[in-house]
Amino acid sequence: MSNSRLVVLANKTGKKLAEKICEDMGLDQDLINIQRFNDTEILPELKESVRDADVFYICPFYPDPKGRLVETMFVADALRCSVPERKIAMPTYLGFMRSDKPEGRTSINIRKVAETFENDGWDYVASIHIHNKAIYSAFRIPFDSFLPTKFFRKYIDELVKESNDKKEDFVIVAPDLGRAGYAEKFADEVGIGNFAIIYKVRPSPGEAMAKYLLGDVKNKNAIIVDDILDTGGTVIEAARLCEEKGANSIYVVMTHGIFSKKIRKANEKEEPVKTIYIESFEKDKEDLKEDLQRILQYNGFEPRTYRVIAEDTREERFYTLEPAEYRLKNSPIERVIVTDTIPRSEWYLEENKDWLTQVSIVPLLEEIIDRVHYKKSLAPLHKQ
Repeated sequence: MSNSRLVVLANKTGKKLAEKICEDMGLDQDLINIQRFNDTEILPELKESVRDADVFYICPFYPDPKGRLVETMFVADALRCSVPERKIAMPTYLGFMRSDKPEGRTSINIRKVAETFENDGWDYVASIHIHNKAIYSAFRIPFDSFLPTKFFRKYIDELVKESNDKKEDFVIVAPDLGRAGYAEKFADEVGIGNFAIIYKVRPSPGEAMAKYLLGDVKNKNAIIVDDILDTGGTVIEAARLCEEKGANSIYVVMTHGIFSKKIRKANEKEEPVKTIYIESFEKDKEDLKEDLQRILQYNGFEPRTYRVIAEDTREERFYTLEPAEYRLKNSPIERVIVTDTIPRSEWYLEENKDWLTQVSIVPLLEEIIDRVHYKKSLAPLHKQ
């Protein structure tokens, strides 16, 4: 039992989740205001006291992982001043997960993220479907990750029924060796016995090349499962390989739908829709990429080409911004199913309804909140 008050807060991305949770659980809504200054600095402010309360902060690291991490730090400080009973962070999509092990002289980003949660006084961190179980070892405060596989079961059952096939006609496909363990769990959860694994290589970050398929997808319906869908490169390559090996239809089931836009050099046939100026092209590849990501932005779902002119040399270059939504829609993939760890607007879902389905994990979040608040065991929730 718990005699403390229960409070649910959220960052901007997590508001849709928090509103639904508060509505279902009969809680007060919108108790935090995050002021934004013209230079993008922020100032979180609690609208009322949360003294002696259990405060749950739903904070997916999207669309700007760096900014959301800093925001989480400042919210923790605002809460500290109000003296809650416990502070629980719920990054439904935990950013920086893909930098989870040492590779040469690179940073282990997730370790620094874990240290940030610890140093800011969070009592517990509950996330959804982390990229790698090794992430647990980065945390020195209580941390859990929960798998959403049971929420896909209903959709898979409907998919099998609509196809007039049997579950024996479906095969679960892991898009790389690292996802084989999750794919096996997913197959058990949805009751599909056939299993295949793709061996891939990554020429560079955000790029993937499917090389070999271990298993049989011929004359079967392939369901590719993974945790993160970013630009779509991995699953599109995997889908093409499945198509090449004779799969009848191809579906993708992902937990976190990021749907990033990819910047590439435009070809001569692509007409620019806009001219944009940049200070200089005279910088290294990653610095230039950061500048291009900052200035080339729009909310559409079709490729858009820009003429980019350097202020210092007047050199012209042409770049195309290619949305993941466009690449997926024009791939062999019949449908993509994601959860709302990164919740999408009604407009977004309507615009992409021909190929995209969003499955809600709100019941899982509510169960986590209830069990933590009332100090009940979390073991029944299938921790990762």
